This record gives sequence, structure tokens and C-alpha cells, in this order.
Amino acid sequence: SSGKSALIEALMCFQFNQVGGGTKTRRPVSLRMQYNPRCTHPKCFLQGEDGIERPKSLTDIQEYIESENRRLERDPVRSFDPREINIRMEYKYCPNMILIDTPGLIAAPRVPRGSTGAATV
Repeated sequence: SSGKSALIEALMCFQFNQVGGGTKTRRPVSLRMQYNPRCTHPKCFLQGEDGIERPKSLTDIQEYIESENRRLERDPVRSFDPREINIRMEYKYCPNMILIDTPGLIAAPRVPRGSTGAATV
């Protein structure tokens, strides 16, 4: 909502997440960058739900993040997920650092006065 993804991508010099108007990031994306002088092109890895890290192309990672964002955007109950998407990238033009792109939440949902927050049936 406030351009965090675009800022992170400007620092990295390539796009990994959806950017644009409105909330695009619906799961935190943890990006661990590692300097590797032998990598003339970014070498990317995505940690699966089983905790195992697998090599993926940048396109595969972009598609995975976009599909997760679409899935959560359509979910009537849960439009955000606190579980991190863990990406590791090796590249000769990046420093050793970890960046976390968080969902752009402006404020927590408000409960109307006099309401307990419980749904009435």
C-alpha cells in the first residue's frame, strides 16, 4: 500500500513481487540475499511448505508469490497469511542482507462500539 515492494525491488535491481495500487503483498516475503562473486545472474531458491529449499527461476518465484496473493485475495475469511515466503538469492551484485516485505496493512479492523466482536447468527 505504501510502496515497500517497489523500494525493495529498486535496491535489488529486479522485480520479485507484484507492485501497483492497493495491497498486493498478502504474505510476508523474506528475501535473504547472499554475495556470491561466481553468480553473474541471480541464483534463486524457494523454501517449500515442507521446509526444504529448492532452486527456482526468478519467474517461478514471481508466479508462486502472485498465485499466493491471488489465493488470499479471493479467500472470504483470510485475506492475509502470517507465514513467510522464504527466498534466498545468490548474486555477485548483492550484499549479504535479509529484507522482509510485509503486507501493507494500514490499521487493524475496527470492532463497532458495543459489539463484542462475535458474529451474530
